[in-house]
Amino acid sequence: MFWFLFIILIIASVIGGIYLLIKELDTIKRYSYIGNSKAILYMGTSIAVIMLIALVVITKPFGNKELSLVENVQSKNRLLHIINTFNSEVNQDQIDETTKKLTNMQPAILEEDYYSVYKSKEDGMEESDIVKKKGHYLYSLSKDRVIITNVNSVRQTRVVKEISYENEKFIPKSIYIYNNRLIVLGHAYDVKQSRSQDQVEINRSIYDKESEQYKEITSTRVYVYDSDFEIKDRYEADGILLRTRIVNDTLYLITGDAVNVKELTEDSIDLRPSYKVNNKEHKIRYRNIKYFKGSKPESFIIVSGISLEDDYKKMEAFAYLGEGEYFYISQDNIYIIEHRYNYSMKKNNITTLVSRLKIDGDRIDYIKTKELAGYIANEYALDEYHEYLRIATTIGHHNEDESYNNLYVLDLSLTIVGELTEIAKGERIQSTRFVNDKVYMSTFRVVDPFFIIDLSNPKNPSIVGKLKTLGYSAYIKPYDDHHLISFGYESDEYGNILGLKIALFDISNQVDPKQLDKIFIPYEQFGNVYSEVTFNASALMFDPERNLLGFPISWWDKKVDYIIDETGHAVEINDYINKQAYFIYNMDSNIGFRKIGFITHKITKEEGIDEQDYIKRSVIINDHLYAVSESTIEIYDLDDVKKIKEINLI
Repeated sequence: MFWFLFIILIIASVIGGIYLLIKELDTIKRYSYIGNSKAILYMGTSIAVIMLIALVVITKPFGNKELSLVENVQSKNRLLHIINTFNSEVNQDQIDETTKKLTNMQPAILEEDYYSVYKSKEDGMEESDIVKKKGHYLYSLSKDRVIITNVNSVRQTRVVKEISYENEKFIPKSIYIYNNRLIVLGHAYDVKQSRSQDQVEINRSIYDKESEQYKEITSTRVYVYDSDFEIKDRYEADGILLRTRIVNDTLYLITGDAVNVKELTEDSIDLRPSYKVNNKEHKIRYRNIKYFKGSKPESFIIVSGISLEDDYKKMEAFAYLGEGEYFYISQDNIYIIEHRYNYSMKKNNITTLVSRLKIDGDRIDYIKTKELAGYIANEYALDEYHEYLRIATTIGHHNEDESYNNLYVLDLSLTIVGELTEIAKGERIQSTRFVNDKVYMSTFRVVDPFFIIDLSNPKNPSIVGKLKTLGYSAYIKPYDDHHLISFGYESDEYGNILGLKIALFDISNQVDPKQLDKIFIPYEQFGNVYSEVTFNASALMFDPERNLLGFPISWWDKKVDYIIDETGHAVEINDYINKQAYFIYNMDSNIGFRKIGFITHKITKEEGIDEQDYIKRSVIINDHLYAVSESTIEIYDLDDVKKIKEINLI
């Protein structure tokens, strides 16, 4: 459509120029030189002006713009009309494909605790995780239970309380310990003997190997306990848990609930998302449901605020009809990120929609939406600092010479006040880390240019330092004011990935950063090795006082067997077994990394390791390391990584 308009405008400009030329023909005949010059000037100016207008019209939808077409879904009829209009404009294959999109990122959330990515991202806010230490107790998740263990001393370490949800049809996924209260978040489910044919239900199903049943997620549930571990309050919101954070005595939940976009009628059931406070159900008001024209109405993104003040049982919710892929929660705002795909363009066809919600206690107000060129890599690509939102995007694909990266600085009205464009042409952003008025950025195609960008003047960001290394960083963490730690992958000079890499950078000289040391774990020894830290920051144990670093790695080992075929010949059969270990290193800003040792839970050479024995987290308590899996808590001496005690949880 846009290219058609572009051609029409070019034709119009040429016709306009010819018209002016004919109009000046008389002058040309009498004063050939003067008239000809004047006519050519008129025609050239006409073509230039109209071409400029055409260019603006064509490119504007794909640049950085504000979406003014935001509407409240005021009624049931309007909601049905939006969904049915979308349904009529696309074919059923597209509908089936788009209904998957909300939960395409859910396997990581359902099987790993991916939504804990914000751990320690900002001071003054509480993050959930699968293991928490508070006072004399260690809280951990083990299948459908919360385990509370007394860890006052190694000798006294024992399980003192188990909270089981076996009869509640509830899967605990994450916990908070807030004001000495245990808060458990997870998914409520219905049991199905087989998967439903409904596309939405398929995407919500989790297969339970033990019961051989499907657990179909219906909602996100929150249990709040008193000091005696008795249930104090229960809250619920439709959909799958996407993000959570506690800010100033308010627990914020972001959930995603897919909408069945099959043909609907006015007699259809009420499609509005609901939430519950102590089993009392509430529907989100239509005026609290927003829709952005052009966004696909295939899911609800539901933002809920739950007051955690004593005896103040209140929950409010806001819904956004559309897609949400990434979420960022600051002290005062929630940002919802959606990627929009413009299929009419052959290249650079992805834009990022940034929607700002202002939060104040349990009150949630929509403010504005901005569309930016390009797409973001993950939640660490944006950050709010001193009332500015900073966001890094990639334009194009990493295997195209035309790709490049941009950094935008927006005020809280989502107006761009500063930008740095065309960073690292031909590459894409792998990771970013904002630290006060600096951003550290890793891009990759063949080598990893590591950039240091100064944001002290928000209106004029600038690159102050750059370092080229092999491989790339997937996660960057500050070690101290002068050093960074990165988790990523090593490559050769041709860009082929060779294995896992953990690097230590010296950034004391911002103009000339250096890589001080690295840990390299090669694919040759550890097949397809990876660390959960590269996509979940909560998996990292970092103790700056003791200069200790702990992290899990997983890999596949090849297992060779032989069978005799029908001809009597031996045939080699290759199988792969899963293995996992937890590495512990000492760090020094002068000499780099020193390996202390590694630990495993119940791993065997022949059978590998069961998922319940994966070491998910480690905690240092009284100069001992507590390694926690779903099945076991093991206690190790920090000096020689010798096991002292084991507590079985299953």
